[in-house]
Amino acid sequence: MNDVLVELRKIPFGRILLAFMAGIVFQFYIKASLLVLLPVAAVVAICLVVCLLLPAQYRYAIRWLQGGGILLAIAIAGCVVVWGQNIQQQRNWFGVRYQPGALLLAMVNEPPVSKPNSLKAVAVVNSIASDSVWQPATGKIILYFKKDSTATVPAYGTIILIHKTLQPIMGMGNPGGFNYARYCSMQQLYHQVYLQPEDYTVISNMGGSRWWKWLYTLRTSALAIIHRYIPDTQVAGIAAALLMGYRDELDKGLMQAYADTGVVHIIAISGMHLAMIYGMLVMVLAKAGNNGYLRWAKPLLALSVLWLFTLLSGAAPSIVRSAIMFTCIILGEAIGKKHRNINNLAASAFCLLVYDPLYLWDAGFQLSYAAVAGIMLFYRPLYHYIQTQNRLLDYIWQLTAVTLSAQVFTLPVILYYFHQFPVYFVITNMIVVPLSGIILYAEIFLIITAWCTPLATLCGAFITTCMIAMNAFIQHMQQLPCALISSIAFTGWQAALLVGIIVCASFGCWQRSARAWLAAAVLSSIMALIYAIDIIHTRQQQKLVVYNIPHMSAVELVCGNTGYWAGDSTLHTNSAVCNQYIKPTHMLWHVQQNCQVAALQPVALFTYAGKKIALANHKITAPAGNSPVNVDILIIGGTAGYDVKQLAAIFRAKQVVFDSSNPVWKIEKWKKDCDSLHLRFHSVPRDGAFVMEL
Repeated sequence: MNDVLVELRKIPFGRILLAFMAGIVFQFYIKASLLVLLPVAAVVAICLVVCLLLPAQYRYAIRWLQGGGILLAIAIAGCVVVWGQNIQQQRNWFGVRYQPGALLLAMVNEPPVSKPNSLKAVAVVNSIASDSVWQPATGKIILYFKKDSTATVPAYGTIILIHKTLQPIMGMGNPGGFNYARYCSMQQLYHQVYLQPEDYTVISNMGGSRWWKWLYTLRTSALAIIHRYIPDTQVAGIAAALLMGYRDELDKGLMQAYADTGVVHIIAISGMHLAMIYGMLVMVLAKAGNNGYLRWAKPLLALSVLWLFTLLSGAAPSIVRSAIMFTCIILGEAIGKKHRNINNLAASAFCLLVYDPLYLWDAGFQLSYAAVAGIMLFYRPLYHYIQTQNRLLDYIWQLTAVTLSAQVFTLPVILYYFHQFPVYFVITNMIVVPLSGIILYAEIFLIITAWCTPLATLCGAFITTCMIAMNAFIQHMQQLPCALISSIAFTGWQAALLVGIIVCASFGCWQRSARAWLAAAVLSSIMALIYAIDIIHTRQQQKLVVYNIPHMSAVELVCGNTGYWAGDSTLHTNSAVCNQYIKPTHMLWHVQQNCQVAALQPVALFTYAGKKIALANHKITAPAGNSPVNVDILIIGGTAGYDVKQLAAIFRAKQVVFDSSNPVWKIEKWKKDCDSLHLRFHSVPRDGAFVMEL
């Protein structure tokens, strides 16, 4: 135990990081006011000053109190950073004064990205016209431009005047599904707008930073070189992702194959790429000697190359983390100081969280740090379990040990976010990682030698051959029997408990601590108990859900582990739609069977769990002389050609639900009818999926 405490004292940033993260999490969920945080911070500061003024013998006696006070101060700093990061707290945020129809002056803050039906970009708001008076404003919005061959799409730095009403970013609301609105809010994005050429006016093309313009130009040039010498579109898309993290041209099927085999980190720019470049720089610069000005010129050159690559790749948290780590290593070596990698890792995480505390909820951030922490903590002990004198076997075992070490802490994160586990990930990574390294070096060589057409053509052909072989191997591994365990229901609490089990079990192995093994057993029991309770609960569940699937009717009745759905007959034949919208709900509720009870008909009326439910599609008329039918829920979908007032003559409903197959303009008209008739209503396209416990 004492050895562990000694090691922990050598990682000062580890304690600082944990306290800072605790403050971030507290503020994110509790949302304490600054009027509360500042007085608490003042009290803590006064107590620390008083402790410093005490005689030495008293300070030593209460050293634990001083340490706790410092960590509490760091946690409060985390709270304040989160408070200040929330743009909705700022007075100049345009959303405070925005009214429908207000004019906005905004600058396109990134090159537009091509989507299937539009071009997408993020813009920074500079000012807003409120009551015909222009006022400075801050904030970001998502812009969608119409694809028009005759119109010039605004590039980075273009300042435009927007005179179309913004729309709030809404989530689909399907249980267990991806929450797009929350994802955007983590990036301080709350509004979006679809712009046709007549909806905006270009004011200037001179905005933006010259530095970023140069970087974007450099990236565009690199992409042009890749497409020129790698004509295969699918291969070029993977090459661009591997070199610069540019993923807009990736083939979806191939990307899924990378994810299913556990090698998606190859095309998601990460520390592995930077480590390869760092290794190459070390080998090249080692031959230059270390005398005179070279002592500082070499580290400065290495840092310049690493950070240029980091910025060109989009400065994702995973690669920024690596850049900060290598910066600490390079500067430490330059001044002759020893470094501890785990402390550098904690320092890089701290720097990133100070810059943006919401990175803590970013899946890439979590996976990156979990993988590197696992390698730092488990690689050496695991590698030393097997010793061999054969160089080839030793290299294979090194790759295996690195892959297994990286999976130790990433496993809970992968199960929580992706609900699947690639069985053959070790074998796939043993082949793909070294091959992707060769391809990365070849791509760098291609960019450098692009001026020499014969050499660049030869290099492009080599990259294409290697890439085709790598893709074929990955797709082959994807098709192997039992290659993927999918549909794993895994909650945040289960992920946290699994991390605790791994930590306790590891501590028990290293320190041979019976208490650690007991703690791991207790956590395992709690995890099993939570799972058992969840299974029992889902077997007794009875729910009604109206899914939010664009332009489709989808209603499901859930009874235990069986789902009975009514809606479009083509829904369950469209695997892409099912995987995106329905499968997450089935995983959350442990639905294992699915049966159709009604296809779309003019009207379907059925009773379930004591609730009478009517599903109305197309136009129907009320039989003469009949009184309205009493129903608990009326779901309106399809191509209904009536208004709610006409429908009220057929059904007397307690709750009206407009499903996502209806156009928004029609729903807005129906909502007014509901208000006049004092009917409760729920708009699925606007309010998200409708869920009711029966």
